[in-house]
Order: sequence, then C-alpha cells, then structure tokens
Amino acid sequence: MLRGGETEIPITSSGDLRVKIFVIGYKNQGESIIILFIDAGEEGCPVKYSIVIDCFKYNKRNITDEILRHYSVSTVSMLCWTHPDLDHSVDIDTLIKKYCKESTQILLPEHFYNESSDIVTINNKTLRGAVDKVFNLNRLKKRTVSNISVTDRGYNEIKSLKFAGVDRNVFASVNAVTPISSILSSYVKEGKHNVNKNELSISFIINIDEYYLYFGGDAMNNHIDAINPAFIEHCRFVKIPHHSSDTSTNLINYLPQEIDTACTTIFSTHNLPKEFVLRKYCSMGKVFSTGGHNNKKYNYGVIEYEYDFSKEEVDMNVRLHGNAIELEY
Repeated sequence: MLRGGETEIPITSSGDLRVKIFVIGYKNQGESIIILFIDAGEEGCPVKYSIVIDCFKYNKRNITDEILRHYSVSTVSMLCWTHPDLDHSVDIDTLIKKYCKESTQILLPEHFYNESSDIVTINNKTLRGAVDKVFNLNRLKKRTVSNISVTDRGYNEIKSLKFAGVDRNVFASVNAVTPISSILSSYVKEGKHNVNKNELSISFIINIDEYYLYFGGDAMNNHIDAINPAFIEHCRFVKIPHHSSDTSTNLINYLPQEIDTACTTIFSTHNLPKEFVLRKYCSMGKVFSTGGHNNKKYNYGVIEYEYDFSKEEVDMNVRLHGNAIELEY
C-alpha cells in the first residue's frame, strides 16, 4: 500500500474502527452499495468516511437513502456511478442532490452522454430520463467529478486514507481496475456508438490494512482479463460482477482458491444470477444473495457486513435483511 499523501481522518483507536458494507438489491432488478467507516469509540458512533456505489428506487422506496439517513450521513465522501444501465441508475440524481457537496468525490464512466467520443446509445425512455436528471443538475458542475478509466495491467488510485488512532493508524485505499482505457479507445477510434453499457463499468478494489475487497460493478470478461492479476489474487471479499452472469466469470480465474465471502444481486427478468456461477463461488467461500426463493415476500434484500480490523484475524459478521439469503449448493 502507498504511504504518504493520504487524507487523514482521526478515530478514537484502531480497535474502534468498524467498516460496514450494505449490498442492496430489489425484488426483480436494481442494486446499490454503501460502505461506511465508523468510529465506534466516539459518542454516537459517527460515520467518518462514506462511499456509495450506484442507486435504484423501487415502488418509491430508495433503501440507499434510508440507510444513509439512519446513520446520519449528511455528506457522502465518494459517490461512484459505475455505468449508465437502468438497474444501476434510477434515483441517483436524488443522492447527488441530497448528499453530494463540493467535498464529495464523484466518479463517472467515460464516453457517454452527448460527447463526441460517445460509444453507447441510450434508447430506453426510463433510462434516458434517469441520465438526463443527473446531467441536468447545475450543481453537479461545482463538484469534483472524475471520469474513470484504467491503463492495461494498471490501476487508478482514486483515494488514499489514513484513519489516525491513538494506538496505531489504519490505512485504506480505493483503486479502480476497470474499465480499460485501451478497449474503450478502440471503440472510439472505430466510431462505434452502440457498445454494451457494461463495457463502461467501473470496478475497484478497496485495500484496508492489506485486506482486499473487490467491487465488480458490471465489469465484463474482456476488461477483467486486462486487470493485473496481482491486484485480484489477494481479494477476500467479492461483490460478484454483473449479477453473477456468464459475461463476467473470468474473474474466478484470478481470485485466490479460498475467499471469505462473495455476494450477488439479482436481475430476475434476465434470469440472473446464473446457478453455475454461484456454485463456483460457493466452492471458494460463503456466498450471499439479495434474493432467493422467498423473493416475493419483500420488495428488497440487503446483505449487511461488519468488519473489525483490530484483530490479527479480521473479524467479519453478516446480517441478512428482507429477501437476502446465504446460498448453499
């Protein structure tokens, strides 16, 4: 991990740092992820740093918004819109308006929306409305916006953090590993305008004191194959890309044989997740899904992880809400 140049965030002690991850999925489609760094030693257990990945709203309910309000988050530290597909985009404008201030780091995919280098076409009326709501925000221009792509076998360091405790410091970094810039550039050069939106998908690895967590977005196999394997081979947590589709299975080739956990969201109208993909991950570690056979009971499923990095062996606890289940094959 890099040292120097980190944003320093004071915490009571390293033993009081808790990292909560919420993987949110809805009844038929839609996903969002929240990552909260919490100081459990300070009164009120305040959130010290927050990351939101994508957004969706179903039947007027936005679980991401509900969780952020529950944890008294007024300003999101980082917001990542991985790519402009409907199931990752609905109501993301609400999050930007409510939680993104000038200090918020906003990550957007490259090469779409009324630019000369556009490589995707948005024909779906609902998606077009969701995208327009984001780009029509005048306040968006006043914030820090980064268009993310990555060189082959490289990574894009987005943020480096130092949680400074009285006993010791905990270091964390956020590194994008897709989309691959050379692949996108080849589409621009060829004049393509109807590329699969998943080709734009941002995925990244969060490294917390040498514990690696992979957040896959909808990254596709051709982009995954261009990631340096050294960035993936130590990952212990995996948010499986593209709802465990067969378009993203190559990630398994680069992961360690044993992982602590993997998790997936669903896209039932596309028959995702694929069972054969989930079986592979289940052979590697514990696997959770935001939806299961009881998926008609609730309109959502949430997988809640809590990490304690103060021990020699990282302590991970999991709670399941709504339709979320642990998978066993």
